[in-house]
Amino acid sequence: MAITVGNKSTNTTTPGSNSFLTFNHTQNTGSDGLIVVAISMSTANNSTTVKYNGVAMTERLKYASSQIGQRWGFWELEAPATGSNQVRIDFTGNVFNPVNTQVQSFTGAEAGGLVGNNDKDDSPHSRTRTSITAGSVMMVMSVSTNNISGGNLKVNGVTIPKNTLNNNRYQAVGTSTNALSAGSVVCIATGAANWNDLSNQTLEIKVKSGGGGGSSSGNFFLVM
Repeated sequence: MAITVGNKSTNTTTPGSNSFLTFNHTQNTGSDGLIVVAISMSTANNSTTVKYNGVAMTERLKYASSQIGQRWGFWELEAPATGSNQVRIDFTGNVFNPVNTQVQSFTGAEAGGLVGNNDKDDSPHSRTRTSITAGSVMMVMSVSTNNISGGNLKVNGVTIPKNTLNNNRYQAVGTSTNALSAGSVVCIATGAANWNDLSNQTLEIKVKSGGGGGSSSGNFFLVM
């Protein structure tokens, strides 16, 4: 089986007098479902739990950056309920700063891929990931104090689709459009100019074990 990249939900919301944030996301039908929530927010607060349809998601990355003044992270859940369901993010207290969230659905995938976190403020921001599983795809999140909507995210030299949100900092998230070969992959984030405050986080979305994998681009599908 190949990985299918499905629905994506994007939100910038200020919870205000609430210590939680809720919105709905629609998980595609299909076997071996997976959803990933990418979060960036002010360091003034912290997330505690993320749930989808009332089921706790697994924290894969949660980090506070002193350079950019943001916390960011990835949360993922295997076999989520299909259809439209609630995402709930709980925080340590009331949140009076906007929170960026981008949720991506997959099928044919499993949790547990490699995580990379590079809080080094440079642009272009290039990192090589090793020990990648054949047939996987790469989810990339970059955060900057500058508007990176005019920049690019690249995986193995291929520019990938991205969405950029603004919560007084900028969060760009995209997923690679070709199945990866086993071994190493280069992930690059570039701003529209040579800004010196661009970070780069990556999460490998693994093809379901026994699903065939492979190194050709033919085992990737995109649901629009």
